Amino acid sequence: MRLFPHPFAEPVPFESAEIASGVAVAQLGGGLKASYAFLDVHGAPAPIGVQFPKAVVDDAHKLVRVRACFSVIGLFPVVCLGKAVQQGKGFPIVLLDTDSVKAFVGEYHPEHYLLKAENPLAVGAYDLGCHYMEHKVQQAEAMKVAKARILEVAARFEALTGRKYGLFEAYRMEDAEVALVLIGSSAGTAKVAVDQLREQGVKAGLVKIRVFRPFPAQELAQALQHVKALAIMDKAESFSANGGPLFSEVRGALYDLEPRPRTVGYVYGLGGRDITPAHFHTVFARLQAIAAGGELGPVYTHLGQRG
Repeated sequence: MRLFPHPFAEPVPFESAEIASGVAVAQLGGGLKASYAFLDVHGAPAPIGVQFPKAVVDDAHKLVRVRACFSVIGLFPVVCLGKAVQQGKGFPIVLLDTDSVKAFVGEYHPEHYLLKAENPLAVGAYDLGCHYMEHKVQQAEAMKVAKARILEVAARFEALTGRKYGLFEAYRMEDAEVALVLIGSSAGTAKVAVDQLREQGVKAGLVKIRVFRPFPAQELAQALQHVKALAIMDKAESFSANGGPLFSEVRGALYDLEPRPRTVGYVYGLGGRDITPAHFHTVFARLQAIAAGGELGPVYTHLGQRG
């Protein structure tokens, strides 16, 4: 396993770089290949000009390490998805040693498995209708208690690494009157806009969702209860004609609040379309007008498309 510095990259000072690792995919991902950014876990140089921003690699690091441990402890399947984007900066990668990773994740000793001679069984996706309902209820009940388990494992990860993760990240939300809710690395770009608006005296903030299932509805309602106007940003189209999947979840979570934030939804970034701080400034300008008593306008719209 080797690291390949980008020949045109300007390294980020170490003290400002977040602990991040794509190598976790190689250590725990069972053959998954991180072929973008500065490393290729199979030993070949990464494609020039294609890198992970720190937020993407950092989230991958957390997903693989924390979710792998959660999967082992909680017996849940875990899916980690990533994306490659163009990024013109380099950053150092700080890795946990292998022994610490193994101790954190632990070993999986399944109660039932395919080649158990004393109790042979078949494993497949088919579930008989006479048992399907009961199995789905068991899964639903397990998801209800999953949030506590996720937070438990996250606390262990924080004790090991100093990195703190929750169900979501609330950024400058203490007194925010206008705010965004979104998922993924776009939050880093949105934070730039939030900081710029704060310098101008605008009480702006954002919430970055880290756990989508189980959805942290009650926790989000508490974090957003004082917000006057809210934009929920989806990087996926649900074709419901009523907004994206995150919009539906967040708006539903806020339903019982009195008073509720006035909410609008945006779908953006489809197909990797760039989003800039200027786009977020446009959204915040609309939210400021709504918070001041202006018209809500279209509840569901798109951002960044041509034409």
